[in-house]
Amino acid sequence: MSPFEAQECADLACTRRRLLAGAATLAGLGALELASPRLAFASGEQRSDLLVVVSLRGGADGLSLVPPLSDPGYLTARPDIGVRPGQALQLDGVFGLHPGLRPLLPFWTDRRLAIVHAVGDSDGTRSHFEAMDAMERGVNAATAVSSGWVDRHLTARGLRVGDFPALAIGNRPPGSLQGPAPDLSVNSVRDVRVRVADKRRVPTEKALAEMYAGVAGPHADAARSTLDALRRFAPLRDHPYLPRVGVNYPTDSFGVGLRQIAQVARAGVGLQVATLDLGGWDTHEGMGDAAGGAMTQLVSRLGAGLAAFARDLGPLLATTTIVTMSEFGRRVWQNGSGGVDHGHGSAMLVLGGGIRGGKVYGRWSGLDASHLENGDLRVTTDYRDVLGELVQRRLGGGSLTTVFPDHRPRLLDLATQR
Repeated sequence: MSPFEAQECADLACTRRRLLAGAATLAGLGALELASPRLAFASGEQRSDLLVVVSLRGGADGLSLVPPLSDPGYLTARPDIGVRPGQALQLDGVFGLHPGLRPLLPFWTDRRLAIVHAVGDSDGTRSHFEAMDAMERGVNAATAVSSGWVDRHLTARGLRVGDFPALAIGNRPPGSLQGPAPDLSVNSVRDVRVRVADKRRVPTEKALAEMYAGVAGPHADAARSTLDALRRFAPLRDHPYLPRVGVNYPTDSFGVGLRQIAQVARAGVGLQVATLDLGGWDTHEGMGDAAGGAMTQLVSRLGAGLAAFARDLGPLLATTTIVTMSEFGRRVWQNGSGGVDHGHGSAMLVLGGGIRGGKVYGRWSGLDASHLENGDLRVTTDYRDVLGELVQRRLGGGSLTTVFPDHRPRLLDLATQR
């Protein structure tokens, strides 16, 4: 739904999303086009942790990310692609960390990184689209709820004039942000600008500000909030961003996206939620092993990007929670093409100052055939148990019944109360 549809709206959040069409035309200045179809509004006040959701699209193999080194069934099932004890980073005597995640090891050591294993959708499917759609909505696949779980959380907690709820880096906002809460979806913060054909951006913004000065009503409020957002984003857009000394982001799209989230977070505009994708996890063939190959390259991108982001946040990491999610895991046994097919249970990484890290959470049922679920790692922790605890303890609370209407989260005690 475009924010420029000239429709009345009953609530302020929706009004912001439907900024009065033709405002610049009424001023005789040509068409007004915001670079994003969804605009957010900054206040500078942070009422909860900044939540950063990283979606590992394609079905990330949790048994490669966090291999169960002590389980005899692991290398039996994966003689060619398994992570061997001599390659893995030892965690707790049971599990290891893929060597590509080595940059994250210091956060494990200082107990700011936790892992939840054998986690996923208890009512899962092996369809990429259906599984990710259900996970982003935060409901069972058959549940007729169209909004996303993040949007329901933000809406239930209450939006105020000036709030800056969510930023999505990418071509389109994820399903988790679907709903009435305002959000901004862009490939680059440089895209947050007024665009006019003859490049008269500053006169246009000034004329719009004068046009709505002293005018009452929801459309005028929306226009002023829009212009305020543009003003707040101007320093981010117009000046190069310098990460903290010693922080070097990867130059791939994932690293660039995380760098932009850090830029907005450190600017102090009150960012509450940010989302970013890292795709390519559909590893049906040619995975390679921990010494090299496609999987190791992908895991290394994840580890290097998250570590740079966490270090760049500096003291802001104390009030930031980063969580990785994937629609499902992979099957336990490798296939004939040197890969693994769609499975069930996977692993989630949770990183932040309010996380009780240095521990692998969840119940491990083992890889013995009698413990598998149709050849898959059994899901013993629903992903909503993890998200529900973050909502309750780090994100300002709210009704978990509203956020996850068909699941009652069981808390793992992995987060401290903010």
